[in-house]
Amino acid sequence: MIASARAILPMLLVAGMLGGCGRSAPIPTDTYYRLAAPRVTAAAGQPLTDGGILVEAFQADALYRERPLLFSEDAADLTLKQYHHHHWQESPPRLLREQLILYLRAANAAPWVASRADQAPAMTIRGRIRRFEHIIGADAVTARVALELQLLGPDGGVVMLRDYQRDEPAAGRDVASVVAAMDVAVNSVFERFLADARAAVRAPATGRLP
Repeated sequence: MIASARAILPMLLVAGMLGGCGRSAPIPTDTYYRLAAPRVTAAAGQPLTDGGILVEAFQADALYRERPLLFSEDAADLTLKQYHHHHWQESPPRLLREQLILYLRAANAAPWVASRADQAPAMTIRGRIRRFEHIIGADAVTARVALELQLLGPDGGVVMLRDYQRDEPAAGRDVASVVAAMDVAVNSVFERFLADARAAVRAPATGRLP
């Protein structure tokens, strides 16, 4: 009897292990995020131009050209990590270009604003992504958006070149709250850019662009 029990015990252990494998945790589902529709809260003001505005694809370093959301848990903010199952709907350069186009259209910044055009634009906007991630601290999570935005005239001359950064606290530590904070930060940067662009266009040294 003892010998039989010893022979059966290993088989029971193996069966238990196989049964446990059958009840393993489900594979996480990939989730994709987009930014909300732009919110134009400032006064409409004068259009930047009577012509059109071309918005070029944003430039970015390699990591910012990928779709996974980025975050940092480093107190010195020197390292970045990617989520495995949380992605932007588009790569950040395309995502931010399209968001800026929608913002400028909503603000009536020009008769037309597009990423491509059959006619020469009166203005061109170029952008570079400096930061587009969130910082996970001990007490809070902060979305950080930093962009370089450049406004060019019809001859290609630089009308304005500015760096913008907005740090927006997230309401919670979950990814959905972080994306909502990123959305607020992006909207704020675009609002400041449009205000600065209007001021630059009206500046006497620059003159009113067509």
